[in-house]
Amino acid sequence: MHPSFIHDPRIRQFLKFFLIGIMNTAVDFAVLNLLIWEFGIGRNDPRFAYFKMASFAIASVNAFVFNKWWVFGNKNKSEPSSREQLVPFFITALLGLAMNAGVAYAAFEFLHIILPSTDSQTLANIAALTGTIAVLFFNFFMYKFFVFKKDRTI
Repeated sequence: MHPSFIHDPRIRQFLKFFLIGIMNTAVDFAVLNLLIWEFGIGRNDPRFAYFKMASFAIASVNAFVFNKWWVFGNKNKSEPSSREQLVPFFITALLGLAMNAGVAYAAFEFLHIILPSTDSQTLANIAALTGTIAVLFFNFFMYKFFVFKKDRTI
């Protein structure tokens, strides 16, 4: 038996968004770590911000597809087409990218100060998670009310 709040469509929608977010985070981290593995990273390395931007951008493509078709259920013919949603999605993704990479880079630098003996790859992953969490609610509300604006109830 499910708790009663699970039947609330807003809660279900957020839970779907959260599940897709976990998948997108896995894509983001896989790409980030592949770049770190391939090119290396060190303390005060500005490449971390570029690696984070690239991994976030790739995860964003995944986010668009799954959020459009599963989370926000864009199945009604009267709703905007994918083409019409790409511009607001791109704007949201750029804002999210700036927030995610900025928070992650700041966290990366801060973590090097407070945990100087920890390896840079571990700190990069902790910082990346910090950036991801920082944009979670921003992305949900932007997708719901700006990109996939099927319904405007909170």
